[in-house]
Amino acid sequence: MKLSEIANKWAIEISKKDIFDKIFIGVDSRNPPGEDDCPFCVIRPVGFPTGQEVSLHKYILSVDFGIINDVCEQNNNIYEYKGISQADEIGINIWNTLQGAIPEIALSICDYEIESINFFPLIMGSLIITINQPNVIGL
Repeated sequence: MKLSEIANKWAIEISKKDIFDKIFIGVDSRNPPGEDDCPFCVIRPVGFPTGQEVSLHKYILSVDFGIINDVCEQNNNIYEYKGISQADEIGINIWNTLQGAIPEIALSICDYEIESINFFPLIMGSLIITINQPNVIGL
């Protein structure tokens, strides 16, 4: 299976959740999505090592998303920026959606993070997902 095929199938499954106004497959680094595109999702094929010495097909894709939420709630001396929990909920929803999106592949590893400081009130989330499949002749 090609990285682009995985990205397209994931985009279709994510769009069914009706979370994002825009879903991009790939991105123009000179003009990336920003606050005006929120909420948005970007699916980027990252890599696929191959060759006779490779024992696993290792597909790597990135699923990034952005939301705008500057709400801050105070409870005594605790200040909670609600966008962080909203982004976390979206990230978990994406992960759960992608786990069953393509039945013939299992998602092996997910490095997940939320960036809430550098672009505030734009809160970014990122899932770097690795899929490991045995290198079988004919794949």
